[in-house]
Amino acid sequence: AKLLSHINTKRDLTKYLSEKVSNELLSAGKIYVVVYDTISLTNKSDISNELKIHSHEEADTLIILHAIEVAKNNPQTQLVISCSDTDVFILLLSFYPKLCLNTTFHATT
Repeated sequence: AKLLSHINTKRDLTKYLSEKVSNELLSAGKIYVVVYDTISLTNKSDISNELKIHSHEEADTLIILHAIEVAKNNPQTQLVISCSDTDVFILLLSFYPKLCLNTTFHATT
Protein backbone atom coordinates (compact mmCIF):
# COMPACT_ATOMS: atom_id res chain seq x y z
CA ALA A 1 0.00 0.00 0.00
CA LYS A 2 2.88 2.38 0.69
CA LEU A 3 4.20 1.90 -2.84
CA LEU A 4 1.00 3.30 -4.37
CA SER A 5 0.85 6.25 -2.00
CA HIS A 6 4.51 7.21 -2.44
CA ILE A 7 4.95 10.55 -4.23
CA ASN A 8 7.51 9.18 -6.70
CA THR A 9 5.20 6.32 -7.66
CA LYS A 10 2.33 8.76 -8.23
CA ARG A 11 4.57 11.01 -10.32
CA ASP A 12 5.87 8.12 -12.43
CA LEU A 13 2.40 6.65 -12.93
CA THR A 14 0.98 10.04 -13.92
CA LYS A 15 3.78 10.49 -16.44
CA TYR A 16 3.28 7.00 -17.86
CA LEU A 17 -0.49 7.39 -18.18
CA SER A 18 -0.18 10.86 -19.72
CA GLU A 19 2.20 9.53 -22.36
CA LYS A 20 -0.13 6.61 -23.12
CA VAL A 21 -3.15 8.91 -23.43
CA SER A 22 -1.15 11.19 -25.74
CA ASN A 23 -0.21 8.24 -27.94
CA GLU A 24 -3.84 7.06 -28.11
CA LEU A 25 -5.11 10.52 -29.03
CA LEU A 26 -2.42 10.85 -31.68
CA SER A 27 -3.32 7.43 -33.11
CA ALA A 28 -6.98 8.49 -33.20
CA GLY A 29 -6.08 11.59 -35.20
CA LYS A 30 -7.12 14.00 -32.44
CA ILE A 31 -5.47 17.32 -31.71
CA TYR A 32 -4.60 17.19 -28.03
CA VAL A 33 -2.88 18.78 -25.10
CA VAL A 34 -2.27 16.52 -22.10
CA VAL A 35 -1.12 18.40 -19.01
CA TYR A 36 0.36 16.88 -15.87
CA ASP A 37 2.54 18.37 -13.17
CA THR A 38 4.18 21.25 -15.06
CA ILE A 39 4.45 19.34 -18.36
CA SER A 40 2.36 19.78 -21.50
CA LEU A 41 2.32 17.00 -24.10
CA THR A 42 0.78 18.08 -27.40
CA ASN A 43 0.70 17.58 -31.14
CA LYS A 44 -0.32 21.21 -31.71
CA SER A 45 2.28 23.14 -33.64
CA ASP A 46 0.97 26.60 -32.78
CA ILE A 47 1.52 26.56 -29.00
CA SER A 48 2.53 29.99 -27.75
CA ASN A 49 5.89 30.56 -26.12
CA GLU A 50 4.07 31.39 -22.88
CA LEU A 51 2.89 27.80 -22.72
CA LYS A 52 6.14 26.22 -23.92
CA ILE A 53 8.29 28.09 -21.42
CA HIS A 54 6.39 28.83 -18.23
CA SER A 55 6.78 29.13 -14.49
CA HIS A 56 3.49 27.49 -13.50
CA GLU A 57 3.91 25.09 -10.60
CA GLU A 58 0.68 23.14 -11.14
CA ALA A 59 -1.22 21.65 -14.03
CA ASP A 60 -4.40 23.52 -12.98
CA THR A 61 -3.33 26.86 -14.38
CA LEU A 62 -1.69 25.30 -17.44
CA ILE A 63 -4.95 23.57 -18.35
CA ILE A 64 -6.79 26.90 -18.20
CA LEU A 65 -4.15 28.70 -20.26
CA HIS A 66 -4.23 25.97 -22.93
CA ALA A 67 -8.05 26.13 -23.05
CA ILE A 68 -7.98 29.91 -23.49
CA GLU A 69 -5.36 29.63 -26.22
CA VAL A 70 -7.46 27.08 -28.12
CA ALA A 71 -10.43 29.45 -27.91
CA LYS A 72 -8.36 32.37 -29.19
CA ASN A 73 -7.11 30.39 -32.19
CA ASN A 74 -10.38 28.64 -33.03
CA PRO A 75 -13.46 29.53 -30.96
CA GLN A 76 -15.60 26.94 -32.79
CA THR A 77 -13.45 24.02 -31.60
CA GLN A 78 -15.11 21.24 -29.64
CA LEU A 79 -12.97 21.36 -26.49
CA VAL A 80 -13.10 18.54 -23.95
CA ILE A 81 -11.32 19.03 -20.64
CA SER A 82 -10.98 15.80 -18.71
CA CYS A 83 -9.80 16.18 -15.14
CA SER A 84 -10.42 14.88 -11.62
CA ASP A 85 -9.50 18.15 -9.95
CA THR A 86 -12.45 20.32 -8.89
CA ASP A 87 -10.13 23.34 -8.76
CA VAL A 88 -9.87 23.15 -12.54
CA PHE A 89 -13.66 23.11 -12.84
CA ILE A 90 -13.97 26.21 -10.64
CA LEU A 91 -11.27 27.99 -12.64
CA LEU A 92 -13.02 27.05 -15.89
CA LEU A 93 -16.25 28.57 -14.58
CA SER A 94 -14.49 31.84 -13.86
CA PHE A 95 -12.91 31.89 -17.33
CA TYR A 96 -16.04 30.63 -19.11
CA PRO A 97 -16.44 33.76 -21.30
CA LYS A 98 -12.94 33.18 -22.73
CA LEU A 99 -13.49 29.49 -23.60
CA CYS A 100 -14.69 27.84 -26.81
CA LEU A 101 -18.44 27.90 -27.29
CA ASN A 102 -18.47 24.10 -27.27
CA THR A 103 -16.42 23.35 -24.13
CA THR A 104 -17.16 20.26 -22.09
CA PHE A 105 -15.73 19.35 -18.67
CA HIS A 106 -15.45 15.61 -18.09
CA ALA A 107 -14.94 14.81 -14.41
CA THR A 108 -12.74 11.75 -14.08
CA THR A 109 -12.48 9.60 -10.99
